[in-house]
Amino acid sequence: MRTPMKGGSSGKAKLKHPKETMLRLFKSLFKGRVHIFILVFICIIVSAISSTYVATLLQSLIDDYIAPMIGQANPDFGPLLKAMTKWAIIMVFGIIAMYLMSRLMIVVGQDYMNKTRKDVFKKLESLPLSYFDTHAHGQIMSVITNDTDTMNQMITQSFVNLVSSTFTIIFVFVAMVKNNLILTAVVLLTLGLIFFTMKKIGGKSGSNFVLQQANVAKVNSHIEEMISGVKVVKVFNHEGVAQTEFDDINTKLCSTMGKANGYANMMGPLINNLGNLQYVLFVLVGAMIAMDSKLGYTIGALAAFLQLSRSFTNPVGQIAQQMNSILMALAGAERVFELLDEESEVDDGYVKLVNAKYVDEVLTECPEKTNLWAWKHQHKDGTLTYVKVEGD
Repeated sequence: MRTPMKGGSSGKAKLKHPKETMLRLFKSLFKGRVHIFILVFICIIVSAISSTYVATLLQSLIDDYIAPMIGQANPDFGPLLKAMTKWAIIMVFGIIAMYLMSRLMIVVGQDYMNKTRKDVFKKLESLPLSYFDTHAHGQIMSVITNDTDTMNQMITQSFVNLVSSTFTIIFVFVAMVKNNLILTAVVLLTLGLIFFTMKKIGGKSGSNFVLQQANVAKVNSHIEEMISGVKVVKVFNHEGVAQTEFDDINTKLCSTMGKANGYANMMGPLINNLGNLQYVLFVLVGAMIAMDSKLGYTIGALAAFLQLSRSFTNPVGQIAQQMNSILMALAGAERVFELLDEESEVDDGYVKLVNAKYVDEVLTECPEKTNLWAWKHQHKDGTLTYVKVEGD
């Protein structure tokens, strides 16, 4: 009975080849699915434009429709209703685009993972016995299950959110520049503090997520080895040692998982609170600008900018939260690709078992099943001989 493989359970974990792994993952993901991804990107752009346009329409609603009705004895709500209907229609288009995008990525993710699992299983069948002697079975199982699951989560969720958030940030930034340059400059200044927080906390969280995936594989490996060899464990009274080894591995997993999720769960509230402080700062600066009649900055423009600032900060926080899932998926993808890159065993045998039949009292190979088997010998001179299987 083998013991679980050692190493890599402590310290600061790093991906070996993150860029190469990312490029290989997306190259294989896009292969044969370019038309689907074109539709996905169209949906992402429609959704980003929709959310940005809805925020900018707030200025028109306040300045052109709501403000003029203030103080009127019999205000006409017809134009406001038409504007809000237009607003609602644009929002519906954005919601439909998001729904289609999610459905398409689910189909892509499941199709890709189905193919990946088949490739991994086919590869396992071609590997020599020496591979299975040097790699714990639990770790191999972890590649097929845990690592492929993290890849699927990244493809169906993290990747879409990352791309969608990036496009939203770009469109919203352009809208903020058009709205007010001074407030946009304030956004960029406060954004530096947010990025600093993301880098510090996200770095610690990411390294622990990579360690977590490695330790999950070790726990699976140890459990599989102990269960498959339970008779040997009991015969040699190895229960205490097995329990001690499991406690050690499980403690390391608990530690890395706690740190990874602790830092990850800390990220969202911190970014949101920094966003709230940013929002208050925008209100103060925007109010001072609006009070100066020479600048011609209206309340509607300020309200629109505040909405845009929310649409700008939230995607930044989403990107920070998705980075941990992406790191986990890349760590899993590295192990999957390492297994797929293992050298297959070469079959150098020249004797094959084939279906056979007698033709003119001569034994020969045939494609159909005859319940008669023969050993097919291919000789160096190119000749073939067939020997009937007689239970040898």
